[in-house]
Amino acid sequence: MAVAEHIERTFESSDGLRVRMSTKQYQHYLIAASAVLLVVISFFTFANNAGYLFPGGDGMGVLVRIAGMPFQSATAFGVSANMLEGLGDMAPVNYRFEPSYNLGLLILGAERAYAPEFHVLVNTVLALELFLATYVAARCFGFGLVVSSMAAWMTPLLLLPYFGFPLLYPLLTFSPHAATTMSENLLILAAFTRLGRPLKDGTSSLWKDAMLCAAITLMLAHMTIWSPLAVSLWLPSLVVLGFGLFLTSATRGEVRSKIMWAVVAFLIWVSFFGVYAYGQFIYTTTRFWGPELENYTAEWQFVSSWFRPLEQAGKIVISVALFGLLLALFTQRLRALAIAVLALMAILFGGGTLMIYTNVWRGPAPVYAEVFVIPVYAMFVAYAVVRSGALLRDAVLFIQPNATRLFQQLQPIGSGIAVGIIPAAVVAVGTIPAFAIGGPNHEPGRLRIYGPAPPTRPQLVSMLADRIALSPGSPFRGRVATLSLQTKEDAARWVDVIRANVVRVDHTGNDYYWSGLWPLNIPTLFEYSQVMSPAYFRTAVDLWARPGDQQVRNIVVLRQANAKTLALFGVKFVISDAALPSPFRLEATEKTSASETLYLYEVPDVNLGGYSPTEVTKAATFEEALKAVSAPAFDAQRTAVVFDNDGDLKRSLVAAADFRVRIEAEALMVSASSSGSSLLILPFEFSRCLRVSSNSPDALAPTIFRADGPLTGLLFSNRLNARIEYFTGPLSRPGCRIQDAAEFSRLIGR
Repeated sequence: MAVAEHIERTFESSDGLRVRMSTKQYQHYLIAASAVLLVVISFFTFANNAGYLFPGGDGMGVLVRIAGMPFQSATAFGVSANMLEGLGDMAPVNYRFEPSYNLGLLILGAERAYAPEFHVLVNTVLALELFLATYVAARCFGFGLVVSSMAAWMTPLLLLPYFGFPLLYPLLTFSPHAATTMSENLLILAAFTRLGRPLKDGTSSLWKDAMLCAAITLMLAHMTIWSPLAVSLWLPSLVVLGFGLFLTSATRGEVRSKIMWAVVAFLIWVSFFGVYAYGQFIYTTTRFWGPELENYTAEWQFVSSWFRPLEQAGKIVISVALFGLLLALFTQRLRALAIAVLALMAILFGGGTLMIYTNVWRGPAPVYAEVFVIPVYAMFVAYAVVRSGALLRDAVLFIQPNATRLFQQLQPIGSGIAVGIIPAAVVAVGTIPAFAIGGPNHEPGRLRIYGPAPPTRPQLVSMLADRIALSPGSPFRGRVATLSLQTKEDAARWVDVIRANVVRVDHTGNDYYWSGLWPLNIPTLFEYSQVMSPAYFRTAVDLWARPGDQQVRNIVVLRQANAKTLALFGVKFVISDAALPSPFRLEATEKTSASETLYLYEVPDVNLGGYSPTEVTKAATFEEALKAVSAPAFDAQRTAVVFDNDGDLKRSLVAAADFRVRIEAEALMVSASSSGSSLLILPFEFSRCLRVSSNSPDALAPTIFRADGPLTGLLFSNRLNARIEYFTGPLSRPGCRIQDAAEFSRLIGR
């Protein structure tokens, strides 16, 4: 008999506990006390390690979006544009649906989003989410109280930055909100196990199953609405582990119920969210330009936490989990789940091996999906420990049968030690230097990795903030492009840019590139996005990258200074680490280190939405359009490149006057006047996800279309007062990015 079952029987005995309470009462008190203890430990430990919370440029990018949440649409069931990055393409995550971020804003306010107390609060809430979800899932999977409690403690401790970087792959360090998706994934699996199970009186309950199905559907909807791209991370574990749990069904009635309600939840999810989620994957740089991207994830460390360099925790955790899985194969109630976990591990490892040796995969690394299985690893690690104790006890009893009474007396003490040893170890590591993970010289990580939050405001950055920073209702005054590595003659990689940025941050507290500019609401031509559009990528590489530079799926290395094209695309200023020729106008210089001086240049005649050409020329392909706008003789203020010059564009065009472009929440407010029909070239990316609405009822409705390659052309007559908003969601324009993909495929001849 498993030790967990012995423990539960002991709990049922009032003599064994010397306290008259039921097993469930004891469990509830134990978990409540553990949750409180976890919150206390997490709060103080995270405060001591605040430098590792939301670290690096990734963490700063998340904080920028959190700080801007009060200015975003509160009822947006989907995702909208990010006006700070690139040409205003889609932001891949809607943080308004993340509970921990909203709680932090509610308690501390948006002005404290960059403060350590906000980071500590958020990570503490996420730790509690993981703890409770892991415990509930483990109990529903068939594990006992002790195993479930141990796994619940281990999950946040393995995944969150309690002492430096986490012990396993640090996905939750840079994207903490993934913890909520992970918790929901566990709760969906837990709810699935209860479908078709009879009530205590032995009768089935249609209403209970319907409520469980509704809960599953709502959690699927929540995970998809606010982070559709994460579907690729949680879906493998949900499907494979769900099938394993399905095989544990005890009766035919339970099998029928599980199938029926799972199909209902799946059909609802696919019907309402399938097109929306699919659109996030189909219109990406990876899909269109994968073969020319650097495959930086083709390393073993991106296959599994087992291969994480300089860390042994991954090998230890996975080894013990494998031992627990092997032991579980001999336990009927856990056998199917163990087989499913082993199958999932094989799938991820096999996929990772193919990724390395075939060099064809450019999507999310397998280790990202493995992170969603870590709570289940923790369950089998705990099971391995407890089951080994049971086997050792049985061996001793086989040799000394008269020791049975002694073991029964020691059982409560042993179970208490098993439950309490993990939090005790955390306290020891956090308070006793000799036990610290960093050794006797362990230093608290209070200084933020990759510079302070918010970043400093050196001279050049302060000038940019004063002259082009965005605010709700402010006019669009242009964006900045940082063109570094100007003197590097050979090909550049993103890692080269990072190295230069790190040195700059160490000396100044600002990278002058992205994470040092976005918190000050300075828009950049640079974009960091897993859903970067293929149109932006092709434009950025062809116009502002140097031949031979290696690009990755979510970032473009910008190094080519072309004043005419930068002006067309709304770039008002350029930061360069070398002097640039005319027509760039030098505004200021700043020495950031002994080996680097940065130059701030103004770009002349920049397009702030007022380019109003009166001539149009037609291009057959996207490549042809880019060649046209980058030609030395091309005048973007006089001529527009379009892909269809039929219809309204056949009318005679006159130059618009009194133009104004304002940023309002996540939309553009565009106003202008004309003596006839006019065309405006807006320095923002065109998409079928754009919605235009006019506030001039007596004027013809304005129309938008693709112009000058990736940009938005706006055609109107007489008077213009329009709102242009980017949005896609399951209930509004769910397939717009699929339309973008189809149109772009046609423009590049695929």
